Amino acid sequence: MSSSIRSPRWAGSFYPENPDSLRLLIQDLHKQATGDKIDLGSAKLRALILPHAGYVYSGPTAAHGTILLQDQHFKTVILMGPAHHVGVAGSAVSRAATYRTPLGDIPLSPLGGELQGSHPDLFQENISSEQAEHSLEVILPFLQESLGDFTLVPLVVGQTSTERTAQALAPLIDDDVLVVISSDLSHFLDYDSAVHKDRQTLNAILDGDMASLQDNDNKACGMVGIEILLHLAAMKNWQARLLHYANSGDTAGDRDRVVGYGAMAFTEAG
Repeated sequence: MSSSIRSPRWAGSFYPENPDSLRLLIQDLHKQATGDKIDLGSAKLRALILPHAGYVYSGPTAAHGTILLQDQHFKTVILMGPAHHVGVAGSAVSRAATYRTPLGDIPLSPLGGELQGSHPDLFQENISSEQAEHSLEVILPFLQESLGDFTLVPLVVGQTSTERTAQALAPLIDDDVLVVISSDLSHFLDYDSAVHKDRQTLNAILDGDMASLQDNDNKACGMVGIEILLHLAAMKNWQARLLHYANSGDTAGDRDRVVGYGAMAFTEAG
């Protein structure tokens, strides 16, 4: 690992660049989500699916997921998001030592380097993809505000074997590790069509129905990461829960061309 810092690229566009404004916005979104907060009971939180659009669009849905972290403690977050800007074979790991956001620095876990060393066909350096990608960056301030200090394994996921990737990750996941998948749902359908398609997608995730999801006809931009998570869930007997659904027509956009957002939790019986 080098001593480099991966600086924020999307602050000021997807989310506020000013630290105070950013922190207050996330705190307000968490307050709005408090009334819908799911009680996990004795179940152990293992993973989250969170959306990654501009906060004005997907922030309320993301908050319904990260509000659960206020009662949790994790030392490490494995964060997987899709490659929107520069394609990648397998999953891109970072050679940076730190990811920086307006809320501060997040040290990278050595687990990323270990994955690259043990499974070089699945995990590779791709600096261009990592530096350009927003799907990881926009999740981080929510994690910082709700979880506090943690180390990070950032993975920009491209075309890869989802089952083998899950098998590589599974031994690393214990009580101190949270898995987070960054994904939006359908894109640019009219409001009613989006709600219909997104409900089908969310139900398939809840049912662990991989076959329905593998025909990814505008279901989710982070579908590869979702499939990896479903393999992990099957291996570890995690159960999916829907926390919140909305689309951009519910928040800050018109209803002719919307993007869908879902927040989901995966838990293990206590």
